[in-house]
Amino acid sequence: MIRIGTLHVFLDRREIRSNGKLLRIGSRAFEILELLIRANGALVSKDEIMQRVWPHTVVEENNLQVHIASLRKALADDRNLIVTVPRSPSCRTRCWASRAPACACSS
Repeated sequence: MIRIGTLHVFLDRREIRSNGKLLRIGSRAFEILELLIRANGALVSKDEIMQRVWPHTVVEENNLQVHIASLRKALADDRNLIVTVPRSPSCRTRCWASRAPACACSS
């Protein structure tokens, strides 16, 4: 289990919970979140996200922005934990998460 602000993320079950309640986000948004979590606070380029989440598909940058916005909405007051650095080469995003013991949150 990984904690991002008040959210509990279970990568193995592809679940996000807030106060014990299951949150619904799209599969692409979850893939982006997983990529950011696995980056462990490092910046991830827009191109890397696009290649990993849409590997064989041509998509507009707007698709990425929509999914990042939905993740920030899910984070609510902790939306600042996903940061986009727009003036860096090819726009980069990072997410701050902490790993917590699996028993810290009941399923």
